[in-house]
Amino acid sequence: PIDSEVRPGVARTLAWLGLATCASVLLLATTNQLSQDVAAGPFLWVLPLAVYLLTFIIAFSRESFYSRTIYGVLLIGSGAAVAHAHAAGAHFPLPLQLLAYALSLFAGCMVCHGELYRLRPAPSHLSAFYLWVSAGGVLGALFVSGVATVFFRAYWEYPLSLGGCCAVALAGMVRGPAAETWSQRGRRVLRGAMLVMVTVNLFLSVNRELDKALFSERNFFGVVRVTEQGEGDPEKHFYSQRHGAITHGMQYVKPEYRSRPTTYYTREAGLGLAIAEQRRLRAAVGLPPGLRMGVLGLGVGTSAALLEKSDLGRFYEINPAVISLARGEGGFFSYLSDSPATIEVVEGDARISLERELERGEPGGFDVLALDVFSSDSVPVHLLTEEAVALYKRHLAPHGVLALHISNVHLDLVPVTLSHARRLGMHAAFVFHDTQGDALRSNWMLLSPDREFSWGPTFTRATARVRRLGLREEQDFAWTDDRSSVLRVLRDIEPDVNVVDVEASSGPPKVPLARPAGR
Repeated sequence: PIDSEVRPGVARTLAWLGLATCASVLLLATTNQLSQDVAAGPFLWVLPLAVYLLTFIIAFSRESFYSRTIYGVLLIGSGAAVAHAHAAGAHFPLPLQLLAYALSLFAGCMVCHGELYRLRPAPSHLSAFYLWVSAGGVLGALFVSGVATVFFRAYWEYPLSLGGCCAVALAGMVRGPAAETWSQRGRRVLRGAMLVMVTVNLFLSVNRELDKALFSERNFFGVVRVTEQGEGDPEKHFYSQRHGAITHGMQYVKPEYRSRPTTYYTREAGLGLAIAEQRRLRAAVGLPPGLRMGVLGLGVGTSAALLEKSDLGRFYEINPAVISLARGEGGFFSYLSDSPATIEVVEGDARISLERELERGEPGGFDVLALDVFSSDSVPVHLLTEEAVALYKRHLAPHGVLALHISNVHLDLVPVTLSHARRLGMHAAFVFHDTQGDALRSNWMLLSPDREFSWGPTFTRATARVRRLGLREEQDFAWTDDRSSVLRVLRDIEPDVNVVDVEASSGPPKVPLARPAGR
């Protein structure tokens, strides 16, 4: 600490502010990174916050607890692990993701807070010191929630903040001890070079994704990108939309193929089978053609390709960037405009929109209501609670079907949806369709008030694997508005023993329920 009679200068004050801001940005950027591919829930908010506060406790307890060498090496190792996790995408194992991000957050914040403690003033100026540290925390929050959202096309704040921590660590090792040997100097230079390499690698990994994008926009709901693939082969030339690390739809460029349903919405996937069976049932009882389909989540509008001229398709979407792309911005996607059906798009939170429709006395009366509301691979939990599914049921026609897209790399949502089915008196059919041709691997759970629905010829003749599922006994947990634990649905190696076949499986042999959906 400096002499109590000397007032801290502008340079020292700005150093306090900068170090506190860098650590705050890293905390919030890490939370964003983890939340976009799993679920926005308390566990993934509390974990980074706990690590952040722990670094304050350690660094401010005693100056000797902070070693520039040890935390510099830890920052190098954890930074390299994060870069690898980022390159691997959402399919990188969740425990390793959490470990890599937690270690990089711990190392980065220890560097910032350790240097911050070394720059502390004499006791007579501590009030100003803590005021500027607090201001740095607020400034970091404003940067991530405001500046970054408006001006960045990707999550640049993460490599910026981690790179800033590397720069702080590098600055701390510029001057070696007076009695430094050539060997020690060599190791110090090597650590500095590796810190630079880690920083450059992080920036390149983010920039590499942007270089491939024909369109990229970031808003409150995440980063949406459009990429082009197969340019050299007209038969495989298509545009795809990615939200975070996950593909949310694709459409071929060739005019003859543009109306072809693809990815998770092919005719053999769960939603396609539900629509086909509803058509067959209407024809069997002599009802006029024309289905009413509601879809929570728009993507590129691929499911509109499953509709016919007399149908109605109503899409609920909260992200304005997604709506603009689906409506033809940039000329990438045209499913909505190409569809012969009547298409409506309702902008806003799907659950709130459906509640308002009921308040107006305007239930949807949907023959099929599909839920496909992932943000990247993150599950908006409030749209998959028991109360939410009960709301969806009120919008169904008398024999309407709920189609829940539950493909997820890290979460096994089968027990959650079966619990809802049991409590709402509905019958569940699990439809697994593997990657082949235009289709990507998908898991759909179909909930119907009619036990016989999934035993119709559409399902018994399907190439997809269909299982009629139930619970052996009441679940000891459920997702509700009051309580929804992500930890209880993390994927295990073995399937949930409480999930059983209600009847013998149709089609090919059983698919293990714990297998990731490859989304």
